[in-house]
Amino acid sequence: MLMIEMPKYERVVIIGLLALLLITLFPQNVSALSIREYTRGSFSFTGSVTLRQIDRRSGNQSSVIKSKSFSTIINNRIKGFVWDPRFMVFTAGLNFRQAENSTGSEVSSRPRSLQYSLYTTWLPKRRNPFVLHMNHSVTTVSSSYAPTYELVSDVLGMRWGLSQRTLGALRFTYGMRKAVSTGESTDREQLDHSFKVIGKRRFKSKRHRVGADLNYGYHFDNKENRVGDSQSSEHRLYINNRTNLTPEIGLTAEGSYFNRLDDRGGRQLSMQSLRASSSLSVRMTEAFNTNYGLSVSASTSDSYDSNSASGSASMNYRISERWNSNASLSITSSSSAAGSGEVASSAAGGLSYGQRWGIYDLSSSYSLGIGSVLSESSDGYTVSHGFGIGLSQSVSPLWRDGISYSFGYSDGKTRTSMSHGLLYRAKSRFSIRDDVELTVNYKQRSDSDSEGDSITGVKVEREASSTSTNVGWTHRLAVYSSLIASAGYAESDNTTSGGPSNENKSKTARLTYNTSPFGLRNLRFRANAKYVERYGSQMDRDKRYDTDFNLDYKLGRWVSSFKYAYSNSSTGGSDDYENQTITIEIQRYFGVRF
Repeated sequence: MLMIEMPKYERVVIIGLLALLLITLFPQNVSALSIREYTRGSFSFTGSVTLRQIDRRSGNQSSVIKSKSFSTIINNRIKGFVWDPRFMVFTAGLNFRQAENSTGSEVSSRPRSLQYSLYTTWLPKRRNPFVLHMNHSVTTVSSSYAPTYELVSDVLGMRWGLSQRTLGALRFTYGMRKAVSTGESTDREQLDHSFKVIGKRRFKSKRHRVGADLNYGYHFDNKENRVGDSQSSEHRLYINNRTNLTPEIGLTAEGSYFNRLDDRGGRQLSMQSLRASSSLSVRMTEAFNTNYGLSVSASTSDSYDSNSASGSASMNYRISERWNSNASLSITSSSSAAGSGEVASSAAGGLSYGQRWGIYDLSSSYSLGIGSVLSESSDGYTVSHGFGIGLSQSVSPLWRDGISYSFGYSDGKTRTSMSHGLLYRAKSRFSIRDDVELTVNYKQRSDSDSEGDSITGVKVEREASSTSTNVGWTHRLAVYSSLIASAGYAESDNTTSGGPSNENKSKTARLTYNTSPFGLRNLRFRANAKYVERYGSQMDRDKRYDTDFNLDYKLGRWVSSFKYAYSNSSTGGSDDYENQTITIEIQRYFGVRF
């Protein structure tokens, strides 16, 4: 195993921490009898061996490519403890993969990878155990169209927790990854470090019924490419607090700071940002809720500086069991070092109504929104209206359907738009074994410029519409057998004044069959067939067929599978592109406890 280079002082610190853990935390009274009781059946060795053969044939009438691939995959894992399971438990793994790819009669590549892993937990019975894990892998990347190179990767990680009366529950995490690749034109040495501190503290006062949850943390990430002479580092601090002043009043406050520094061959780029926000929620009555919010942010870098501040207020009032209302108001001010700035404000309100008559449910809503933008260069406004109505029925548990209609209208200084939408959904179980679902969706939108182009003075109008229909049927043949069929049709049309129309259509159909032949649970057969056709005014007709068959058989710890996949794609030309794949796989699982 490749040893990870570590400075001397870091090794001394890690050894000192481990010694301190052993002296202060490990229980001294460990009898031989208790160790023997823990030992029995505490070690396990598990894994699997997989052999996979893939034959592929792809191409068209003028050119056909045949390729083969044989892979060997070995996964091993051992779990146990050192000295005593109260002292340290571990999981060690070994993964090996090797493949031989050939095109025609010649071997084109032999990629392989070998990976060792170790995951240890020290003092696992303690409230805050110490976790140390490491990983070493060697991968040979080989292909017929690029030089072969080797990638060596080492990963080291640590995690530890601490409970302190003042700071609360703390968790420390450290990770390091070193990747080195060697080969023609592939030399690379990447070294990454990450460190995180995550804290959580809960405050509670029974006398005043006040409770607060405080979360805070610090994240550090550093990435260094030693060959490319580049480095980047990030620092992030955050804190957020949620306080329940009373059962009806809640206060939330958040703050974060972010700093990034990039060094690319001696050229340094930096960026900093600071953000703070707070919100207050007040429940006046059971039917009346309000919320207020404030936020400020500032960002600076080598190329720009910007600042912004915003405030908002919203309320929700339930007038009656059938009527509900809501309203909101917000304002945002932003500016930059270049001298540009703007103030954006918006106000919105709405009403909703719901009524039930027997098996029918009626719902409707209306919303009104007003927005404006004021800046040194231009100003504008937007007034929008929205309306929706829906009707659904539930005849019985075997039949449910509903239809809804939506309308939207927006009028601004520079653009006016109008939209319509119609949606119908139905779900039926007309027998114990059969389910049917149907969805029909229609959308239409039109936009027009209120003012013409500043140069030509021409007003542009746009029309867009789309329709889609999907139906699905599920039939349960037996306990382990089912047949699923679905079909869909969609079309869209986009038109711009002074330009050509763009019309697109698509058709889809799919069939899936699952069963256990001869009633054998350990024998599974799955078949899929899919057809997709796309065509339009600005694209050629494209047809694609996909089919695959899977047969899996499990006998004890042996698992064998056979898969056949075929696809055909046609664009209306003389040649159709085909792809055919046959996969045979055998797996053997094993496991021993001692």
